[in-house]
Amino acid sequence: MDRQTSRILVTNFSDEALEVPSRTLLGEATACGPGSVSTLQAYAFPLSDTTPTPAPFSTPPGSPLDQFEFDEQPLAARAQENATIIVDDVFRVGVDDGGIPHREVVALLRQHKEAFSLDGRPGHVQDVAMRIPVEDTAQLQADPPRRVSPEKRQAIDKELAQLLEWGVVEESTSPVSAPVHLVKQRTKLRFCVDYRSLNKATTPDRYPLPRVDDVIETLRGHSWFSSMDAVRGYHQADIHPEDRWKTAFATHCGLFQYRRVPFGLTAAPAFFQRMMDALLGPIRWIAALVYLDDIVVFTHSLAEHLTALKYVLSEAERVGLRFSPAKCTFAVRELTLLGRKVSGFGLGVMEDRAAAVRELPRPRNLQELYHTLGLLSYYRSFIPRFSQRAAPLTAL
Repeated sequence: MDRQTSRILVTNFSDEALEVPSRTLLGEATACGPGSVSTLQAYAFPLSDTTPTPAPFSTPPGSPLDQFEFDEQPLAARAQENATIIVDDVFRVGVDDGGIPHREVVALLRQHKEAFSLDGRPGHVQDVAMRIPVEDTAQLQADPPRRVSPEKRQAIDKELAQLLEWGVVEESTSPVSAPVHLVKQRTKLRFCVDYRSLNKATTPDRYPLPRVDDVIETLRGHSWFSSMDAVRGYHQADIHPEDRWKTAFATHCGLFQYRRVPFGLTAAPAFFQRMMDALLGPIRWIAALVYLDDIVVFTHSLAEHLTALKYVLSEAERVGLRFSPAKCTFAVRELTLLGRKVSGFGLGVMEDRAAAVRELPRPRNLQELYHTLGLLSYYRSFIPRFSQRAAPLTAL
């Protein structure tokens, strides 16, 4: 498409493949005159007349294939391939053509340093607490602690001491308990509680989580990106005092319960999404969005970016949310999310992901075929007439 043409998402909701011929009239657009759209007084984001042509990138465009992401790194880690520099030994900031970090961005980050946790301690969001409603007939279990190896026992001791110091957990006299489970995550063990019994009895929270394709489509075509990761996101919000006993867990050290939201609760993602959506307020889906525990700020110009960043950082300071500076990246021209490169040029796929797909072995049975089709379908938007091409395999 012409660089001066805005992009509009068109979706086919039928079960049949549909090929739209070139120059097909899909609709009409009418220009809005001054005053025809109201804006919020506190924060208005002027839109450019056209999408500006971004500066060229040093990395080549991605290839139109990818594979599933099962172990996503933080957004900042996937944005660091862009030209950035560490400022004040804390902030990773994009640089201009001369290799200098954007001064306005650096000044803004220094002004809002309280929005960041420099020691790894999670923030404490005020005036919000998660409830854990359970069915009236529910019978929660009291499971004993599981046997663990000396190595895992040492890991439990270390994590428990940290959580107690931070005020995330407290000693408990609850009549129920869940066992602790350590999950191998890259090079370390992650402390988790097996809440399957509690989750089965919990009344579901149906607050919607963002669709991946909606996130990608919203980000594409913008020229400035920042990603911010909340320090131990869930641990920054309280569990309602009346529901804390339901989160009790048993270890060799005794019985404890969570004061803050733990990982593993079935309603935690919906609660956290609702809380973060409320924080973004009027700029949600316009200049910022939440994906998992990351906030992504996206704009067409640097001036708009500064305004949006100031809003997010100010709101974080106001409510007590804290970001991890080591997992944040500010004011870069390209962002990689779920294996896709998003920039002012549009959408591409990372070359290493495409190479992994090209090297996939031919499926030898229906189970392998099922996984292969699922992998390819994840990026069907990059494959013309995908449904027609995959139909013979899908029929199997």
